[in-house]
Amino acid sequence: MSLGLVGHHKDSGVKNDEKSSDALLSLTAHELRTSLSVVKWYTEMLLDGDCGTLQDDQIKYLKTIQSSNQKAIDLIRSILNVSRLDLGTFSVTPEEIELSAVLKGVLSEMKDVIEEKGLSIEESYEHNTSEPISLDKQMCLVIFRNLISNALLFSKEKGTVRISVKEVKQGEECGTKVLHNDSLVVVIADDGIGIPEADKQHVFSKSFYRGSNVTDENSKGAGLGLYITKLILEKTEGDIWFTSTKDVGSTFYVAFPKSGMQTKEGKTKLD
Repeated sequence: MSLGLVGHHKDSGVKNDEKSSDALLSLTAHELRTSLSVVKWYTEMLLDGDCGTLQDDQIKYLKTIQSSNQKAIDLIRSILNVSRLDLGTFSVTPEEIELSAVLKGVLSEMKDVIEEKGLSIEESYEHNTSEPISLDKQMCLVIFRNLISNALLFSKEKGTVRISVKEVKQGEECGTKVLHNDSLVVVIADDGIGIPEADKQHVFSKSFYRGSNVTDENSKGAGLGLYITKLILEKTEGDIWFTSTKDVGSTFYVAFPKSGMQTKEGKTKLD
């Protein structure tokens, strides 16, 4: 079964085969996630002591199961999102949201990682960005979870992650790019391992690609997050770009046109 990780051939028959393969992959991934969710629920019940007191070794083994199971669930979630985006079956449901509130919510979700690594989080939200903007909240959550988790993951111990939102006018430059629309730009910067020059062309690729300087310690995840993020923004008239220096850090920029996202009917929302 093809994972759809290569470019589409011009032949329409090949395209149809790839769509069928992606649809089958989506169905298979959905069924797998259902089974993995059962493992997750029962593992949590055991760790919560619902079936009696556990010994230290039992707790240790169950936590290993829990961690590995969650990685598999995250991988399947990524595969399902890729399939929905590639097949065009996703919906877009804009609502009035404040970007700063969504970002703060994602940071709250990840407080354990932040505390474990001793990271400092610096937030800066320009006053004129506090007004609501019409965006799909779930899509924003997918985008920011991917980018912030990467920033935390690749930061050095006791490092600093900087998050800001600012308004950029049409024709103004922001992080090496001139914007074509009046936009709200979210900037997520870390002082971590950075991206080697030779690896930059692969950052948004659909290939489970990892940088040549990524170690086992910071190799969690499926490697599809940035591809998914870029695809979401391409399909909703947004944009993403980055600057990075090896051993110094990376800065990612996400631009949302102030006009917001347009409604799109679809079979399902992103996960």
